[in-house]
Amino acid sequence: MISPNKERRMSRRIPVRMEAYVISGEKTYTGSIKNISELGFEFFIPYALKEHDLHLEKTVEIYFQAHTGDVINMLCAVKWISGGSLSWSETVLGMQIGAPPDRFREFLSTFDIVTVN
Repeated sequence: MISPNKERRMSRRIPVRMEAYVISGEKTYTGSIKNISELGFEFFIPYALKEHDLHLEKTVEIYFQAHTGDVINMLCAVKWISGGSLSWSETVLGMQIGAPPDRFREFLSTFDIVTVN
């Protein structure tokens, strides 16, 4: 298990709950985004991954529909993995955004970041 280092965060996290899909090679992982920032997000998979090809620094593609109605897809790198073994009932990935598209920046601007802890 590889745990997140929360002290190294460089941007504020916004709590959200959005259905999303992570694509890695020919595999698609269905889950949800738990929090998001301009640099990355936390992706929750509600089951343990028994066999998968996800590893640190792996580049994957994510798709989700924002509350604005826009479908956003972008490339991200896996920065940490928590759970995902037979003793866990879920898997959580820390993802770093590569080059965020303008639609993503516009989506983030719809949140009032000042009121988020």
